[in-house]
Parts: sequence; structure tokens; C-alpha cells
Amino acid sequence: MGSEVRYTITQAAELLDRSPHTLRSWDRNGSMPKSLRPKRDSLGHRYWTPELIAKIKEWIVKNHFHPGRGIDYDPSPEQLAAHITKIRSSSHRADQN
Repeated sequence: MGSEVRYTITQAAELLDRSPHTLRSWDRNGSMPKSLRPKRDSLGHRYWTPELIAKIKEWIVKNHFHPGRGIDYDPSPEQLAAHITKIRSSSHRADQN
């Protein structure tokens, strides 16, 4: 692996004028195109490259996603069920800790 620049979620959020929560949400709920989703390191942590940040900025401008304005998200019933299941299982794990 080379010396590729990697941004943490906090750094990426600052560069994109968004919150880390928004970036996680875009990744998790599938509202962001797959080609723009963050990469993952060997531990599963999200990271962004300068090239990815530039492409996301273009996507944000192209779609007029101003800070504070949500992304239109119209999930299929299957996507919605999967998302709810994931949230519930995350909550269940958190309750056990």
C-alpha cells in the first residue's frame, strides 16, 4: 500500500461542509451512489480520498444538496425493511453492552 492520503469521517465531513452523521447516513441508507461511498480499511473504518471528496463535492453541487437540506430518499419496501432490521439489531447490540 502506498502513501495514499486518507481522510477520516470527521475530516471528510469538514471538507464537505456536512456532519459525520450525514456521511454515515448517506453511506448506510444507499442514497449516495455506490461509486461515491467511502472506502473501508482492514478494520472496517470508513475513509475518503481527495479524489472521492472532489467527486462527492460535484455530486452535492449537481444535486443542489445545500447544508441542512436532506436528500430525497424513496426506498423500496425491501430496502426499508433491511434498514429497519439493521437499526434494530444495532440498538439490540448497544442495549447488551
